[in-house]
Amino acid sequence: MIQRQNSDKNRQFFNKIVQYGMAIMAMFYVILGVLVIQKRWLMVELEQNVAYGLGILLIIYGLYRGWRAYQVLKEQL
Repeated sequence: MIQRQNSDKNRQFFNKIVQYGMAIMAMFYVILGVLVIQKRWLMVELEQNVAYGLGILLIIYGLYRGWRAYQVLKEQL
């Protein structure tokens, strides 16, 4: 009985860490997308069109990951 309670608490703690990790990664992709657009740089110098395209894709992907993190959090509440 005590082991099961500890296991449930550990699982809940792990799930919280995963959710925060998902949210942090979503913010990272959005910030990276903005920086790519502003600096026109990602490991190499980028042309303006490539920088905008890649930046927008990174922002959209970050927003998608943020939405998924929100959905997972909402399901667990």
